[in-house]
Amino acid sequence: MPTETFKQLINSLSLYGFAVRATVTITQIMFRVVNEEVVLRAEAEVYKILRSRSRYPYLLEFGLHQKSAFLNAASLSDRVRLHQLLDLRTVLEVPVKGLGSILFCFKL
Repeated sequence: MPTETFKQLINSLSLYGFAVRATVTITQIMFRVVNEEVVLRAEAEVYKILRSRSRYPYLLEFGLHQKSAFLNAASLSDRVRLHQLLDLRTVLEVPVKGLGSILFCFKL
């Protein structure tokens, strides 16, 4: 997703709690913190939802305790990606042009 969208999402959700649950379907991602929900729909070249080896929906979970680190890392890139590893851990990836990526990996 675009960095600006990610920053707005993180700032908005952090007002309600520290644990994010994102339910991903083929067409949308619903982020939830406590009772607050934000839905992002897949659009051509804005949000891309990719998944293999599993069925929809699937769940991404991550904490917002490192909010400032996420926002600082995101400022180095124009995109932020959320992944799910084979062991179901969530990874937040910030690709930094010419340097690789900054990865935040969350425990199960």
